[in-house]
Amino acid sequence: MKRAGLLLLLTACSPHAEPDDPFPLTAGLAWRYQVATATREGYRSETLRIESRGRQVLDGREVWVRHTSDGSEYYLEADAQGIRRLAQRNVLQAQPEFDQPEIAVLPRPWTVGTRWVVPTRPYLLKRLQPFVEDLGQEMPVRLQFAIEADDDSVEVPAGRFQHCLRAHGEGSVYLLADPKIGPVDVPILQTEWYCRGVGLVKLERREELDSEMVTGGWQRLELQALE
Repeated sequence: MKRAGLLLLLTACSPHAEPDDPFPLTAGLAWRYQVATATREGYRSETLRIESRGRQVLDGREVWVRHTSDGSEYYLEADAQGIRRLAQRNVLQAQPEFDQPEIAVLPRPWTVGTRWVVPTRPYLLKRLQPFVEDLGQEMPVRLQFAIEADDDSVEVPAGRFQHCLRAHGEGSVYLLADPKIGPVDVPILQTEWYCRGVGLVKLERREELDSEMVTGGWQRLELQALE
């Protein structure tokens, strides 16, 4: 897990990004994840790499930049209130697009009971009839998150990590499943594990529905290596 080297790198963090934070931000840190997705269409496994590129000024505010292997960038702000995302940029955009409103990533205090709301959309739900259509763009979802544990142990391909935060979010979308079932609330569940001095080590998301017209599935992200 390169723990000693990781802690040396983290000593350059700002007062709001300490070596034992569950969301380290220091430039040069990189995480490689295995992303597994299962739907009615089958199972697939991909690799995602995220690199912390350090600080810059965005619209007069100091932000920490994270770059992903698909070309996207995320602009984060860290202070006494926690970590939040201010903007994002995909590979087709020349300039960052500001989030309206800003999105809480991991608010403080990092203790059991802390709650927040994350706006998102379905990632896996797909309409099959009368034609195949992803439902994500037309159905905004608000996940109600809470830190449920602060001393979890998590085992992933990168190793076994202890003293981790577990955050769980729940929401739902209301849609017509099929003529037989009728309209239903489809639960969207997401659980994330953040380990101190390491960051996100695991994420599980479930959007489970299997009807004639609409299908969902699950997705799991696990840390393969710290680079």
